[in-house]
Amino acid sequence: MNPVSASPEADAALAEPAWTLNTRSGTTLCVPPSLSSLTTYVLLEQEAWFEPEIGWLTRVLEPGMHVLDIGANHGIYAPEMARVVGPTGHVWAFEPTRSPRRRFEASVAANGLADRITVVDAGLAECAGAAEFAVQANSELNSRSGQGDMRESVRLLALDEFLQTHAPGQHIDFVKLDAEGDELRVLTGGARFFTSQSPIVMFEFKHGSADNLALVHTWRRLDFDVFRLSSELGVLLPFDPARDETAFALNLFALRRAEQDRLAARGLLALPCELQTLGQVSLDSAALQAWCTRPALRGEARGDAPRADALGDGAYTAALRAVAAAHLQPGLSGATRAALLIDARERMLGEIEAGAEASPEAWTLLLHAMHALGQQKAAVDLGARLLAHWPAGTVVERPCVPPLSEDLERRRSTPLGDWLRHCVAEFVALRSSYSSYFVGPAPRRWAELLEHPDHGPEIERRYLLASMRSEQPTDLGLLTQLPGDDGATCNPRLWHGVMEAMRGAPQAPVRERPEQVLADLRVDSIGVVDVGASSHGEGTEPYAPLVRAGLAHVTAFEPDAQALAELRAQPSLGADPRHRLLPHWVGDGGEAVFHRTNWHMTGSLLAPHRAWLDRYHHLGGLVQDLERHPVRTVRLDDVIDAGALDMLKIDVQGGELRVFDGAPRRLDECLLVWTEVEFAPLYEGQPLFADIDARLRRHGLQFLGFDGLAGRTLAGWPAQDAPAPRRPQLLWADALYIPTPQRLATLEAPRAARFALLAHHVLGAWDLCHEALQRLDQLQGSALAPRYLRAHQGAG
Repeated sequence: MNPVSASPEADAALAEPAWTLNTRSGTTLCVPPSLSSLTTYVLLEQEAWFEPEIGWLTRVLEPGMHVLDIGANHGIYAPEMARVVGPTGHVWAFEPTRSPRRRFEASVAANGLADRITVVDAGLAECAGAAEFAVQANSELNSRSGQGDMRESVRLLALDEFLQTHAPGQHIDFVKLDAEGDELRVLTGGARFFTSQSPIVMFEFKHGSADNLALVHTWRRLDFDVFRLSSELGVLLPFDPARDETAFALNLFALRRAEQDRLAARGLLALPCELQTLGQVSLDSAALQAWCTRPALRGEARGDAPRADALGDGAYTAALRAVAAAHLQPGLSGATRAALLIDARERMLGEIEAGAEASPEAWTLLLHAMHALGQQKAAVDLGARLLAHWPAGTVVERPCVPPLSEDLERRRSTPLGDWLRHCVAEFVALRSSYSSYFVGPAPRRWAELLEHPDHGPEIERRYLLASMRSEQPTDLGLLTQLPGDDGATCNPRLWHGVMEAMRGAPQAPVRERPEQVLADLRVDSIGVVDVGASSHGEGTEPYAPLVRAGLAHVTAFEPDAQALAELRAQPSLGADPRHRLLPHWVGDGGEAVFHRTNWHMTGSLLAPHRAWLDRYHHLGGLVQDLERHPVRTVRLDDVIDAGALDMLKIDVQGGELRVFDGAPRRLDECLLVWTEVEFAPLYEGQPLFADIDARLRRHGLQFLGFDGLAGRTLAGWPAQDAPAPRRPQLLWADALYIPTPQRLATLEAPRAARFALLAHHVLGAWDLCHEALQRLDQLQGSALAPRYLRAHQGAG
């Protein structure tokens, strides 16, 4: 790419080269000519800044308003704000360091905004003077407190004196405050202003990775309340750092009550006093109808649509109606819209936890509500878990809620279930961090998403950027929307040049994939024993990757007659010789009593412990003892051949030690145990995690980690109108056990190969796989370990 100048005026203002990029809002920005620049990379990747607040400012600001931009950097916010406030408003933008300020000045000229933006070559502090700033490669981090040898002397001003001199008597409506840790100094120098005026203040809550709690407390002492933006609703929601999720809380808003009332009247803020109760809201059918007729749900590219008559009158329909109203029903206050999403979230949580509703559309509705209410990390984590347990070919027939409401405007050329799963996959990939700049290049990750025909244009841009940064071969055949002139990008000429350059560049050798290395192991099958296998065949089992790769020979025990019949009716299981389905109760070979409960997943050879179960929300009702009958158990040592148990997966509701009692020889051979464990006695006399851990260590197995830690709040704590405890009681999880280092060091070649495959496909433990391959190399003189390591290095 060659440096591009915006205009003769910009050339005069810019003393060093720059690239000129267009954003989705129509602004032209001059940025550093390098992908190592955060600003440049993000604007190429997202064609907007990664902070959602920048888009919301176009709604909250009005013509004629006056704005302070404190810490303008390259000037991403100021032009957007200046365009909204118009010729009768004004923006004073403060940027003390030279390089970003010059590019900012070039952008002001390029957008023709010199009459609306005053660029001030100074920083704000408690008093006028000078200071040395540490200047970083990424100017977003330039600050007085920064580290490094590159220093720049800058001018400092006090806000009160500046306003008295340059804007006497002027009312300031909005302040953007991003001073890289110096915010309290700015407030000190503007004490008179912040006491006498009541602007809306957007301030940076995170400085680096630390939460600026002192600033939150300062605002409250100044009689400002603190809010957080829901980008999905376009509404400010009350924020409490002691209660609310803070992982992605980069910017917050401080407002006094008068401004809160004004924004609430415009539907842009939810007053705390109005948020707890939904009130009598009349939800008209028009919003739901409008939701169901969005392009993705109409399925115009496929000629299909989800069945509206499949909705019925249950909890899912009520939650969907609430989501649709929150987004589309006119005349609702911001508080009512937020309360509707809270209602949808709690309704789905209750249904899912009670086992009454666990469909993909219910999970994605919950994910959507969590993200819209400021729980982005929780939503991303939920999405990742959902993807891991979403069987291919899942049919979705009801109208649904994708992670982002804007997804409904996308084309859909695939069945709804497949399209919805891909939307979740994109959400997880795009929302796991502010930008892929922060997580390093991972072209393979984006290439996998590009294989879906309904992928978004940002996936293509991220794939190209990741390929450029990692210097890996680029498959331009995956790109169907770039460069394009149909709105897929604001910079078609730029991307066209990039792609042409890539076509002409010599391609580096294709990197070997880890799976290609492991294919050389020549392992016919891995013996998996699944005790309590009611979900077998759904693709949700931890060993499902082995099944998909054709590497697993599964012996599944399911004593429940109905569940076993359903398993045998699955064509992929009943007719597959690699799957053996047995009706036995597994234990120590003795007599036992089976307690059948009202939910088949909670039946056990132990009696439910009522006192413990009833302590927690949505738990006692799932484990009601309906009937008891005697059973005879079998020992794994008697029914599983020697050498045929590489992985043992157990889900037996407290009967784990009985299974281990009947399998001492098989446990001595086992390479991976994946067992449910409890931390509280939910069944009478059941072993807890410490008991399981002690037993497995006697067989040369060591604890690796937990999967799916689950907890509950106490039943006496109200679920609807009180915040959830920050640390609920942990009740159960899956615990993973692998051979100790001493056992691994003695594995013979066939078992070392099988453990390498288990570590890679089931655990995702690349380091353990590498260690097993080192053992193989030692035994057979191969070079598998270095090949496997090279396949991972730089591959993302």
